[in-house]
Amino acid sequence: MAYDAARARVVMFGGSGGSIATAYLDETWLWDGATWIEAAPAVRPPGRIWSAMSYDAAAQRVVLFGGVDDAGPRGDTWLWDGASWLGYAGAAPPARYSPTLAYDAARAETILFGGSDGNVATPAYTETWAWTGIAWVERAPAVQPPPRDRHVLAPRGGDGVVVFGGVGADGFLRDDTWTWDGTSWALATAAPTPVARSEASFVDVTSRGRTILFGGRATGPMLRDDTWSWDGNGWEEGAPVTSPPARYQAAMAYDAARDAVVLFGGTDGVLRDDTWLLTAE
Repeated sequence: MAYDAARARVVMFGGSGGSIATAYLDETWLWDGATWIEAAPAVRPPGRIWSAMSYDAAAQRVVLFGGVDDAGPRGDTWLWDGASWLGYAGAAPPARYSPTLAYDAARAETILFGGSDGNVATPAYTETWAWTGIAWVERAPAVQPPPRDRHVLAPRGGDGVVVFGGVGADGFLRDDTWTWDGTSWALATAAPTPVARSEASFVDVTSRGRTILFGGRATGPMLRDDTWSWDGNGWEEGAPVTSPPARYQAAMAYDAARDAVVLFGGTDGVLRDDTWLLTAE
């Protein structure tokens, strides 16, 4: 899920309906602040789960990459212009599922980090890639976060991106926070931090200068319903009056036109189809 600022719509693609017939959805849905509307583009990406999406503000397009279906990990790139999907045919990162994408406004490029191809020998990736609006370019920082998948990534207040959590190549959950400034990665050490988790939801809320984290899958208890915010220097746990029930793999985006965080779906053992809004009020 990603917010299309040019058209003031939240865009959602793919996922699973939970049955053999709907295992890999290829639907495109738009949230206008009040209701969901299914789009009907003539061309669309193949259905998939565990893909990544972000909005490229310079090109005014939503970028979709990767995921997995019955054929295995995907390495295709698709662009949404508000009416149709356009496939990109150039060189791209290796195929993978559970990568993350986030837009670095200071450099007008979309950053991709991590993911997995399911290979036992290399269970998770650690490269950093940038989508420039026309092509993929691999960056080569001297220091990178440990390899992982099922982590979260979001813009960092308009300058760089921030990554948290996920599952490492050693099989353990992560509770580390890393920031990217366009050149290098740095480990943030401020305490406290959210407990280690995977498959959480994470989004930059520009109007409040914070990045919001919700839910995920952890240990003790496994399903989380806690809300945290990252202000660029440290983490703070929130205490909203009401919260969505605990879940993981939910889609989340910040609807800037209506100043609301939109959360949809996910699972707590049963697939959910509920929509929640986190507002400033």
